[in-house]
Amino acid sequence: MKAALYTDKQTLKERIASLGAEITILGTLPEDDPATPLLCDPETAPKILRRLPRARVMVLSNAPSFEEGSRLLASGIRGYGNTYIHLKHLGQALDAIDGGNLWLYPEFMQRLIVEVTRSDSGSNESILEPLTDRERETALLIKKGYSNKEVASELGITESTVKQHLSHIFEKLDVHDRFTLAMLLK
Repeated sequence: MKAALYTDKQTLKERIASLGAEITILGTLPEDDPATPLLCDPETAPKILRRLPRARVMVLSNAPSFEEGSRLLASGIRGYGNTYIHLKHLGQALDAIDGGNLWLYPEFMQRLIVEVTRSDSGSNESILEPLTDRERETALLIKKGYSNKEVASELGITESTVKQHLSHIFEKLDVHDRFTLAMLLK
């Protein structure tokens, strides 16, 4: 996991240091390498993005909220999560961002899907033709913003089966995350 950390927040610095991650704390922006994922606090992100619009910024917030995340997402961040994120999830987030994708904590992603698809009157369900019936049902519940647990409960299957269905759906439809799937079905 390679990332640079830019922050004025001591709690964020201490938390990242306590994770034991291979994250470099630097004082200046790497103008020559905007592809390196950058970790910062909510106040620093817009400043970085004004200076380096192509930077891949992930914000870690002590109290993440949908409103704050939405504002930051609109400014161009690539990831958003809690300062106290587990090292495993931080690694997944940085890998996603490094791969050119977005990474948002699950509750944020679910609410974003609901907000974006709420006003949708039609549907692009013909795109689901390559899927099995169960994969199709799973995809449509994801479009509604359901969590894996909610999909499992609704369909009477296990969460691991939901994850398997999602892997197959992502592969068959050539998407990489729930949000892209929901937008594809909008």
